[in-house]
Amino acid sequence: MCRSSPPFIAAKRLCYSVNSQNIIDNLSLSLYHNQISIIIGPNGAGKSTLLRLLTGFLKPHTVDCLLEGKSLATWDINKLSRKRAVMRQHNQLNFPFTVEEIVAMGRTPYGSYYFNQAIESALIQTDCLALRYRNYQQLSGGEQQRVQLARVIVQLWQPEPNNSYLFLDEPTSALDLYHQQQSLRLLHRLNREQSIGICCVLHDLNLAGLC
Repeated sequence: MCRSSPPFIAAKRLCYSVNSQNIIDNLSLSLYHNQISIIIGPNGAGKSTLLRLLTGFLKPHTVDCLLEGKSLATWDINKLSRKRAVMRQHNQLNFPFTVEEIVAMGRTPYGSYYFNQAIESALIQTDCLALRYRNYQQLSGGEQQRVQLARVIVQLWQPEPNNSYLFLDEPTSALDLYHQQQSLRLLHRLNREQSIGICCVLHDLNLAGLC
């Protein structure tokens, strides 16, 4: 794999602790745009914490993480939202939004720019078109997970490939086998055709092998 270009995410000697317990200890890594990077390990290993550090939701106790050579802490929030999207493992919603309304939240940084086209594309790619007007709270866990994937895809959607980065925390944990494989194929297409760098947390070695 060619790595002539600099990494889109770089961190050196990354450390993070909670109540004096080291969660991430002296970790260095580089993530490259032309690949799908997988973070894998058992429950409690710190995978989700690492993803939150790499995306700016947590601040490391040592050096900062760099996105395209620039500290995450110095990015304008609106520009950062257009550059990277994050799918968290758990998403609690207490209001009866429709699927379309949830997905549309991903377009907030863009206003009306290609609004309908982006939503339609994301719903189709994630097999959520038939769920479009359903109450999100009434969906199964797997259906909700596909809707959340559509939301982060729509956040990065552009009419032309535009280098951006997608971070996902256990995006297939609630999916049936068919949709697990479909989602992984989708990530490969996004990486290859839309120039979206992918970083994904998984705990299933078989799924990781497909990436």
